[in-house]
Amino acid sequence: MKAELINSTPIEKTVKVVVDWDEIADDYIAVFNDLRRDLKIDGFRKGKVPESLAKRLLKPQIFVNFTNQIIEKTHKQALKDVGMDDYLDLHIAELDFNENTPFNYTIKVEYDPEITLPDYKKGIKIQQKEYIVDPETVERYIEDFLENQAEVQEVFDGAQDGDFLVADLQALDESGLPLIGKRLPDRLIKVGEGIFGDKEAGNFKGVKAGDSVNLNVKSSSGKTLKYLVDVKRVEKHTLPELTDELVKSQVEDVQTVAEFRQRITENLQYKWNQRAQEELEQALADYFIENTKFEIPPYRINSYLDSLIEKMKENSQNKPIDEAKIREEYLPIAEKNIRWYLIQQAVRKQEDIKVSEDEIQTEIDKILQIVPEEQKEFAEQFYQKPRNRLEIRLNLEDRKIREHIYQFIKEKKVTVHTESLQ
Repeated sequence: MKAELINSTPIEKTVKVVVDWDEIADDYIAVFNDLRRDLKIDGFRKGKVPESLAKRLLKPQIFVNFTNQIIEKTHKQALKDVGMDDYLDLHIAELDFNENTPFNYTIKVEYDPEITLPDYKKGIKIQQKEYIVDPETVERYIEDFLENQAEVQEVFDGAQDGDFLVADLQALDESGLPLIGKRLPDRLIKVGEGIFGDKEAGNFKGVKAGDSVNLNVKSSSGKTLKYLVDVKRVEKHTLPELTDELVKSQVEDVQTVAEFRQRITENLQYKWNQRAQEELEQALADYFIENTKFEIPPYRINSYLDSLIEKMKENSQNKPIDEAKIREEYLPIAEKNIRWYLIQQAVRKQEDIKVSEDEIQTEIDKILQIVPEEQKEFAEQFYQKPRNRLEIRLNLEDRKIREHIYQFIKEKKVTVHTESLQ
């Protein structure tokens, strides 16, 4: 057998394979005899059809069975011979087979590109936000909490500032016609607050159930967005007083209003800290993606989108989904996520980042420490399975890669008060 690399791009190689007939003659005879054994036609006993006639009748089946067998038998060694031990996908591009002549076929092989990383060790300059939860944000949260406990009364003589409208919002085009599929049902609108207190946007004071009001909203780009607000009900909400008794009855392990405020502040700060971390990680990914150029193998993109569509089908409760539209809409996301993944793998390879079996076991032991006693035996068996240990390995590798990259961040810290974002 001879294998030759005849074409190469950063993500695909073409390999020509030639197998001498003497190497595969016995395979051909075995395939033919196996098919001939079951062949029966009028005038001949089963398995006794003359060789020349049997070959003519069985030609299509011989072609399929024999070519599949020889390709399966030879392709791995052929790829090794041209230095390809690792690849993503392959397919047979050309095939030439005739009895008693060399067997020729061509393999197209997709693989991940070699990635040249930017010189990130000189320092990665990105902005890091530090969010400060303002007292006003906490009070806004408390107002929502009280709103959930409010006494609701229907209003019949027209809405006033502070009242609520239960309404459907229908988006309109520039000429005022409804946009199909752009209706937001049962929205709760507070009269006099935000855009609903701006008379130029729409006058909501005095409206009653059954009324319709035009709403004009300026988008961030300055474009006017039009809506028709169909009022279904007008309500007055009477909020309860915030007392120790109220929070004790509604919030677990809280005894006083002061404790309640403290917990809200801590919970909100935790969420904003998470957002800051996510934004930092996104900025880091953007830095590498913008400074690292390479072509993505189609196989990776197709696999990503195939997996996404399968998940959507599982969650669609047998409702039809538009696969073509999903592929189009999610293609940019797929490309970005795959680029960041491949860049991280390039960092791992360049820095020789590895995870030992001891590190995997230490991580599993940490998990087992917080598992309830009655579930421990099941958890121990779960983490003995190679697939689940592999998941731990990949998570640890990911953590090590990020820790390695983080040490080269030269962030510019910016303080942002949460109330400024309302």
